[in-house]
Amino acid sequence: PQLEQTEPYEVQFPTSGWFDYWTGNRLETAETKVSTANVTPKLAELPVYVRPGTIMPFAPITQSTQEVPKGPLTLRVYPGPDCRGSIYVDDGHTFNYRKNEFLRMSFTCKLNQDGSLTLHASSHEGSYPAWWTELQLEIYGLSLQTPFVESNNQKVRTESRGTALNITLPDDGSGFDLTVREASKR
Repeated sequence: PQLEQTEPYEVQFPTSGWFDYWTGNRLETAETKVSTANVTPKLAELPVYVRPGTIMPFAPITQSTQEVPKGPLTLRVYPGPDCRGSIYVDDGHTFNYRKNEFLRMSFTCKLNQDGSLTLHASSHEGSYPAWWTELQLEIYGLSLQTPFVESNNQKVRTESRGTALNITLPDDGSGFDLTVREASKR
């Protein structure tokens, strides 16, 4: 029997620097009038790409919207121009958001000339309680040999996993500023 397989094809992107969602790798693109990449998708994967400059929040998997997630809030950070993201949470059932019973948090990042990355998280807005007590940052696309993390007031744990640098830090609602740089440039 002949095995099913996919053929490579060309994908056009509006800008360069896009990431493969599944691997976290930055796509190698040819710069012509548009950015193009030749890709060969896997049969069991839908091709999904992430714009550089995206910060995507992820909650742990739950069985229904009635269940409260357990574990950290994960932020996937894909550095690039105009880097930002946000999260908004409320009870999902009532109009209590009108009474300030919501939680909003915004994030920005900047890739600096020296290859370091600065990341800012705002303090929590609103009175709705966060279900998380920790943030898990997954930062893609950094080319640091020995990453060093500085945080304004937080104790952080770091680990490299695949193509991402993972940083875990507590979230008490006051926000944070964080810099990731080469250890030798401290």
